[in-house]
Amino acid sequence: MALGIRHRVALLLAATVGLSLVYTGSALAATQWVNDDQPVGGNTSCANPGFMDIQSAVDAANPLDTVRVCPGVYAGDVEITKRLTVRGAKFGLDARTRGTANESIVSGGSLVWGFALMADRITVDGFTFRNVATGSGVWLSAANSGHIVQNNIIQGNSLGIYANSSAVFQNIIRTNLIRNNNSAGSGVDGTGIYGDGGMKRMLITRNAIRNQQNVGINLASVPATENRNVTIQFNQSLNNRTFVAMFGNNTNIQIRQNQSNDTVPGDDGSQATAIFMTDNAVGILVANNTIRNSPFSGVAVRDNGPGAQPMNVDINFNQILNPDGNGVDVTDDAPGAVSVFRNTIRSAGLDGIFFGLGTSENFINTNNAKFSADFDCQDLSSGTGTALTGNDWTNNVGPVADPPGICHN
Repeated sequence: MALGIRHRVALLLAATVGLSLVYTGSALAATQWVNDDQPVGGNTSCANPGFMDIQSAVDAANPLDTVRVCPGVYAGDVEITKRLTVRGAKFGLDARTRGTANESIVSGGSLVWGFALMADRITVDGFTFRNVATGSGVWLSAANSGHIVQNNIIQGNSLGIYANSSAVFQNIIRTNLIRNNNSAGSGVDGTGIYGDGGMKRMLITRNAIRNQQNVGINLASVPATENRNVTIQFNQSLNNRTFVAMFGNNTNIQIRQNQSNDTVPGDDGSQATAIFMTDNAVGILVANNTIRNSPFSGVAVRDNGPGAQPMNVDINFNQILNPDGNGVDVTDDAPGAVSVFRNTIRSAGLDGIFFGLGTSENFINTNNAKFSADFDCQDLSSGTGTALTGNDWTNNVGPVADPPGICHN
């Protein structure tokens, strides 16, 4: 009996210590309040803030603190070098649909960012970033990861989000409204989301990206860097010159269940393909997207000479409607580089499905292409494949085909 009592007492003490540790840990995190139009006070609320500028609050905060930024207009050039949650007045509210009154606005700056995220696991939620004329609204360091950038309106900058990351923690960019970032100065002016220093373990989801005169999402890379394990899904692209472009080294990229539309046909002559890839793009999935009114082709796969050829590219289950050029456009001459499966293509300005002269050993299976201005299916290659082309065409619907036999009515 006594042994049982001692056992229960020990368990009770252990539980009490555990609760004490939980409460102690949570008590360590504090909130720093920022308001640009209230005098500094007790640091308890917007009415009684501790700081009038964001950088001072960030500098004073300890890791795991929250910085709350009240409605107002604040200077950019904020450098965040510790793990913090930084919340604007609209944190938790989807930037794609919310009203724009009473925003926490980060504007301008002499450097090249509104916020720079220079530590692991920083969250930025609920701001408007605007008029960083020579740089990006939000800048993510390639040396860090665990970034969460959500519910922000990012507009009027040269670049929306400069999105590099390491592979240690998952990175998320979601429910942002990214539009009209077309000011000159960054070198990649007119880009919504851009990575060239290594974008890894990145989820880009449920963003609205609009009116970017260069690229909505640009996965570039410089020598010796690579973008890897990036998922782009459930985004809405509207009137961007290109929705997604891939240059340099890109591995395991998924582009799925997005919607792209161009509603301004008068500027198509200066615009480009909705989803474009070239160079060392390896393991690319383009699936279940709806692409409307692309200024040129819907999806294009290009090589850039020996050693710079996309491989293992799957283009599956997409709807490509009214592209000005080709629906699916492949000129990559790496053997067996591309599989095109169960896509629906309507009213292409050129060809529904096009494979170029040097292509070979690709698989084109169970697609449906109709009402194209030139051919529903065209293959300029030669070899021992279907209809003496270099490729394997199986069970495709396309009433007008060149050569006959690669598609059927």
